[in-house]
Formats: sequence, structure tokens, C-alpha cells
Amino acid sequence: MSVSRSPRPALAVLVALVATACASGGTAHVGTSSAPATAGTPITTHPARAAAGVLDTASLGASFDLPMRVDVPSGWLTQLPPSIVPARTLNILHGDPGQPMTWWGPSFDLVDGASVLDPAKLAATDHGSGAKTAWPASYLDYLAALPGVTVVDGPSPVTIGGVRGRAITVTTPVMPPTIWLKDDYTWLGGGASGIDPAFERRYVELTVGGKRLLIEYLDLPSAFDGRVGAVDALLGSIEFPG
Repeated sequence: MSVSRSPRPALAVLVALVATACASGGTAHVGTSSAPATAGTPITTHPARAAAGVLDTASLGASFDLPMRVDVPSGWLTQLPPSIVPARTLNILHGDPGQPMTWWGPSFDLVDGASVLDPAKLAATDHGSGAKTAWPASYLDYLAALPGVTVVDGPSPVTIGGVRGRAITVTTPVMPPTIWLKDDYTWLGGGASGIDPAFERRYVELTVGGKRLLIEYLDLPSAFDGRVGAVDALLGSIEFPG
């Protein structure tokens, strides 16, 4: 999940990374996320052990303003806003609560008002606000076009909770964060070091009730194929009430 961002899930390995997201101010995903570097008080990445049941985002109020229900398998972990991860993000993880290096699973981000890394700045060492550009019509197409990214599958149509969207699987090179959430308080990607290692990633983008949702699962290429089926099964349980 992340140290300079605000916590988010995603991947094993990620403590080292601590996951895969950093905030521009930052977010911790596993991707990971963490609190903005300028915020002063870091957000803990410690997840909660969930009993088998349904996570209903109605309980999160404005911190995740999209009605969504998802089945959380017994023993999986949750990182929920606003106390564990930043607003507009949440993570559902598999692994040992006390061992971030074992965490992997999907992250969910509300990306209205977000921005992305200017592709021209991809190799820059300073990934600050000057490197940002407006959110693209499709993040999947944006990502697929970045130098060094290889498309494994897609983009292809997908239906999640009765909502039609698109999905893509890619491999990415060592790279900086590519997403800043609204108000520049959280960036997604970059891990603890500010730079992601090479990953394999599955993204789903949906528009639900007029709100854009980006779902991400990333992992080391050696682990991705063995885990992505469990992630897909979890996504298959999603419902969008109303």
C-alpha cells in the first residue's frame, strides 16, 4: 500500500513498496496510498480483518460517495476511508494483517476530478504538480499508450454489477505515479520509494450513476496469474444499489 500517499491495497510486495501508491500528497494502495506529503500526519495502513460478509459503502458516507456492495471472503482484509485510507479510495486485501508484504487484492478509486501524469514527464525525477495533465477520456487507453507498457489483454467490454465498462491487463515498466485524485491530496502509484517496480496490472473503468470508478489489481508478474482469478470472483459479487 503506500507511504507517501494514503493507504490502498494491492499488492504483495508492497511494503517494500509499501504498496503501490503514493500521494502527491499521497494515497496508500496496493497499490497503496498514503497521506499527502505536506499533510504532516501520515495515515496508517493497518487493515481490519473482515468476517465473511458484505461490505456496503453506504456506511462510509461522503468518504466514498458511491453506493456499492461487495462480498468480502472470510479472512480477507479491508482498508476503508477516511481513517485508514484517503477519501474516495478503498482496498480489499488478502494476507496477514501484520505483514504488508503479504497483501494483495483490488483497490477502488473514485476518479472524478482526478488528473494524470503528463506522458512527456514519465522519465522525469520530479513528479510534482507541474507534471500533471487533465484526466483522459479513458485511463485504459492513456495507460496502454505510455512508453514501456505492454498490453496483455484488452481493452475489452466487461460488466460489473450490471454496469458496462472496459477492462485491460497490462505489464508496466519501472515507473512513477500516474494518478492524482481530486484536490491533489492523493497519488496512486509509486510505492514507498516514489517509483513502482515492474508490475502486471488489471484495470476496470466504469461510470456508475454519473460517477467514474477505477478498479485496480496489480501484482508481481510471477504472482499475477495465480491470484487474478480470486480478484475477478470478488469483483463478480459487486452490486450497485439503485
